Amino acid sequence: MRSSKLWDIVQGVGAVASVLGLILFLATRPDLGIALLVLIVGGVIAVVVASIMSRRGLQAVGRQAMIDTGRSLIRNIKADAVMSGGDMSWASDYEEAIRSATSSGKRVRVVYPRSDATKVRRNEEILREAGAELLPTPIDSGLRALLVDPADPKDALLYVVTRTLRSGGVPVQTGEHGSESNYQYMAKIYGMNREWVIISAVRKVYEVLSAASRSGNQ
Repeated sequence: MRSSKLWDIVQGVGAVASVLGLILFLATRPDLGIALLVLIVGGVIAVVVASIMSRRGLQAVGRQAMIDTGRSLIRNIKADAVMSGGDMSWASDYEEAIRSATSSGKRVRVVYPRSDATKVRRNEEILREAGAELLPTPIDSGLRALLVDPADPKDALLYVVTRTLRSGGVPVQTGEHGSESNYQYMAKIYGMNREWVIISAVRKVYEVLSAASRSGNQ
């Protein structure tokens, strides 16, 4: 257990250092472009998250339980939250919770890979009307998570979820809801008491992805 925790810290510190280094590198060499930066950051987060989850793995949950937890976390944010997704098929599930948060002055950002798919565009509109800030990026980071109050040194939380197709399951179309008959859902909440390093690393990656999104939209 002790060596596992040490390995997590090494991985997390490496991720933070890598991301900070990339930010500084981009500042001095803007000609290299955002795309390469985002690609490297995506690799960093994939390695770190895989390392953490392999040691304190996700737990199988029902889809509705997974959604209910996310809604509760969003409604109880203190200042802001960052959501990351693929096709944002959960947009209608979280619509009211996001609207409740943003209408009370909280900030909700959504980081996701840019797409021209019709149903992804529909999900974008749902989230935009709920008050979320949309941050489309050039690539998919692969992370499906909700980062709650990332700047809070005590109460920041990272809610990580996954959806995998069951054997014999039929995949849904891009942007559509899945179901437990076709998919297995897993989730877990990581807190600052034990996972502060990974939360810090994910926060830095989100900062870089957000910068890449703003640059791409200029």
